[in-house]
Amino acid sequence: MKRLFVLIFLFLLFSNRGFSTDIETLKKEVESLRVLKFKEKIQIENVSKDEISRIMNKEIEKKFSEKKIENYEAALKAFWLIPKKSSLKGLLQNMMDSQVAGIYDPETKKLYILENSSEAEDEFFNLSKAMNLSDIFIVHELTHAVTDQNFNLEKSLNLEDLENEDRQTAGLAVAEGDATLVMLKYLAKTVNLQSEDISQFSEIVGDMSFYSEFMGETFPRILRENLLFAYAQGFKFVNFILESNGWKKVNNLYINPPQSTEEVIHPEKYIYQNDKPKKVTINCEELKREGGLEKLWEGTWGEFSTKIILREWGIEEDKANISSAGWGGDRYLVYKDQSGEILFYWRTLWDSENDAKEFEKSVSLKKGVTVLRKVNEVIVRRRKAAESNGKSVAEDKLQ
Repeated sequence: MKRLFVLIFLFLLFSNRGFSTDIETLKKEVESLRVLKFKEKIQIENVSKDEISRIMNKEIEKKFSEKKIENYEAALKAFWLIPKKSSLKGLLQNMMDSQVAGIYDPETKKLYILENSSEAEDEFFNLSKAMNLSDIFIVHELTHAVTDQNFNLEKSLNLEDLENEDRQTAGLAVAEGDATLVMLKYLAKTVNLQSEDISQFSEIVGDMSFYSEFMGETFPRILRENLLFAYAQGFKFVNFILESNGWKKVNNLYINPPQSTEEVIHPEKYIYQNDKPKKVTINCEELKREGGLEKLWEGTWGEFSTKIILREWGIEEDKANISSAGWGGDRYLVYKDQSGEILFYWRTLWDSENDAKEFEKSVSLKKGVTVLRKVNEVIVRRRKAAESNGKSVAEDKLQ
């Protein structure tokens, strides 16, 4: 009902306003609002929902080989982040199919727009057509196109860095935050919003719960909230940079992108460059000592995903925020042992010993893990099934 209420509110606000349907006009609007020029012609294709699904499936296959997606799925399951019997590829496909209204493909330099359909759709799709919101979606995708032509999105933002999810998410937040900012500016201009209305609407757009009303809670938190982070937190981050330093500094985000979600969440850390992520490594000897036989996946969670993990492990939101703040760096390995059991070894570094203690206290509440701390380093590992027969986690902690 909340989702429908938000849509009805938007419909009442915008239904009597006029929107352009001319792509060239929209391109000029984007150039003016984003203060960037298109360098070449854009290929635009109207496609069906089935074709959008096919394009998204191709994109997933491009980023993940069959083996890689199986291993990453195993990693997410090892951390208890997706259901044991779920298919990661299926979850990704369903999530993207239900949300995508348009796609800009940096590889082909092509913009795909979801065409009108006579098939029954959800209330968001139907109301968006009634409001002619397709122009707003197009402005969003055109912003991707103009920034790609000027800065090369995938290369500059490390969007292909699969084994550092944190840095990849931070890069995606720049791209989506930038496009969302321009989209909002276009919307405000088109419907003549006053400054106080723009401020209020900006607060809504920067609130992840606003997007959650549309997306629901069907999909696992780790997938859902990382996607929403790019739009909501990305918007707040890019808008902060713009208001503090102007478009020149926003452009610099593509030359010197944030290296962590911590910098996106706390933009002052990006501006002053005073809290870069610490490099954390796990060597093969450590893996052998843990009984590891085969490495399946290696990655970096970062502050934001660490908070999601804590939430999934039963920590309340306020406590999870506190316990993930002060993140300094992390690295995890997911591996298979001699018995075929899939386990993880997660090394984290914190800005202070107190930050490490806060994190240690929270993760120690999770059944099935062992927590080791030495000063500001905390290591969390998943117990073998044989170790988890009622033994208290606190018994295995090292101070």
